Amino acid sequence: MSQLIGQILEKYKIEEEVGKGGMAVVYRAQQMNLGRSVALKILYPHLSSQDQFRRRFDLEAKAAASLRHPNIVTIYDYGKVGEHYFIAMEWIKGAILQHLIAEHPDLPLNIIVQILIQVCEGLDYAHRHNIFHRDIKPSNLMIDQEGIVKIVDFGIARVLDTNHMLTAERIIGTPNFISPEQINGAVYDGRSEIYALGVLGYFFVTRQFPFQDEKVIQLFRKIEKGEYASPKELNKKIPLALSQLIERCLSRRPEDRFESVASLKTQFQNFVQQYNLDASLPEMTRFLKNPSLYKKDYRINFVKRNYRKGLAHKDAGEMKEARIYFEWILEEDPQHAESLEQLKILAMTTDGTGVTTLKTQNLPLLAHPRRHRMMQISTGIVILGTALFIFLSRNSKKAKDFPVAVVIDTPAPNNSMTSLVEPRQTPTQNFHQNSVVSRKKTTPSKQKPVQKPSAVNHQGYLYIHANPYAQIFLKDSLLGEAPTIKPLALPAGDYRFVLKNPYCRDFTLAVKITRAETLYQDARLLILPAYVQIEGPADCQIYVDGRYVGVTPLDKQLVLDCGWHNFEARFKTLTPWHKKVDLLPREVNLIRIENREWR
Repeated sequence: MSQLIGQILEKYKIEEEVGKGGMAVVYRAQQMNLGRSVALKILYPHLSSQDQFRRRFDLEAKAAASLRHPNIVTIYDYGKVGEHYFIAMEWIKGAILQHLIAEHPDLPLNIIVQILIQVCEGLDYAHRHNIFHRDIKPSNLMIDQEGIVKIVDFGIARVLDTNHMLTAERIIGTPNFISPEQINGAVYDGRSEIYALGVLGYFFVTRQFPFQDEKVIQLFRKIEKGEYASPKELNKKIPLALSQLIERCLSRRPEDRFESVASLKTQFQNFVQQYNLDASLPEMTRFLKNPSLYKKDYRINFVKRNYRKGLAHKDAGEMKEARIYFEWILEEDPQHAESLEQLKILAMTTDGTGVTTLKTQNLPLLAHPRRHRMMQISTGIVILGTALFIFLSRNSKKAKDFPVAVVIDTPAPNNSMTSLVEPRQTPTQNFHQNSVVSRKKTTPSKQKPVQKPSAVNHQGYLYIHANPYAQIFLKDSLLGEAPTIKPLALPAGDYRFVLKNPYCRDFTLAVKITRAETLYQDARLLILPAYVQIEGPADCQIYVDGRYVGVTPLDKQLVLDCGWHNFEARFKTLTPWHKKVDLLPREVNLIRIENREWR
């Protein structure tokens, strides 16, 4: 269809071909009556003669035209000239996501999450209008120069061509992104698009699809079976929490995924807050201007930002949180000397009795081999010295004049598990799990032999997946955080946990732990509302987290979830205004838009 270049189709002058799809060719054209550039999508002539493809093309135009959202391409016009059916839509100055990934495969984590959040915004809006895209993939996503992600190509056809679109009446989409229920002919809903978002996220962080095969039938069998390598296994640099989000999207059963795209978006936003990422539109704009320079600066700033965060947790006495940040830095930069040194310091912790315990099993595995050997030698000396001291104390007549402090650091039965101590444990269980035996004045005649821990596993294991992030309390004692990175190891029995987040209502979780079994529990906390009043110049467009909310002056207050939100005001002749605000719960948060400069 190159013969159309230079011709005039109704009021559109065709200038160049920019892409081809399964049904149509896309051109850049000039709308002569308004003097603006548009993207003109023209149905192939050999398909325009068939009713089913004309209906599909018509459906795409009407479906997309009924949607008005920043993350969905805007449709201007639809019509027919001679044998040519066309759709005129906004011309997006930017890049197709597929090309961006090909040029820059190692996208920064904050950029990946920002793209996924924006796609969720667009799909959530479409779903609320009972429209499903059915073919979410990198080639159907574009990013403009301001960092706005645009979903394109609504209403795909049921045709098999070089772009891997399927002819089956019940299977629609690109094979790698098709969900198990689509293969089985089940009803398509928003959870099928959550599956496609999981494939997209998997591809972002691993540069491959979870299921791959040259033959479509074999590929479908793998998708139905649902066995794939975890994203964390293929890319050690990503946080486990992000890997778990992607894996839940890829759940074989729709009911095991998130209930809606809006819920998934909230999870991504919580992840951004939990891991201190700057996933804002200004960051997207900076990245697009110079991706190579941005990635270099991002790594430097990533290390600095998380090192400061780790030090802050350490100074506050939150050793577990500090360790997470230092270990995350080492995944990005294994030779970061400051983080290695901080982890060595954290390996020496002080408990409530004032006894210092050496925790050799928590030393970083990436430490220098010579340092590691020195630590092993030091540990051996400490253990031998302790044993010699106990031996001499038992055989000394003056042993009763001295208090005995025995320092023991026994690893948990499984090093990957986080061991917790129930207050009503037996002495044997306490010895098995606790790293310190309390100071107690004893005499050789009354001293009992130390009991060896039982080889029988009397514990069960618990994963808690909280949405959003929460602290786990048991009888007013802080046990850890949820989502849990490692399972909690608990003696068998009934427990009643309370999950707390300053931005949410407390959540009570009652569970029964069974010996040698692993339990998975989901906890959805209710986020407290925050009220927002916006003051500023008239006729500026207001966006919250990339979502359009209205034009000033707004006639009523906004009701949002409390916590961090990105506010943006766009003007016709002035530079945009951006501000990141932490909204307080149950309060009216006043936001004033500052004066801007002329473009």
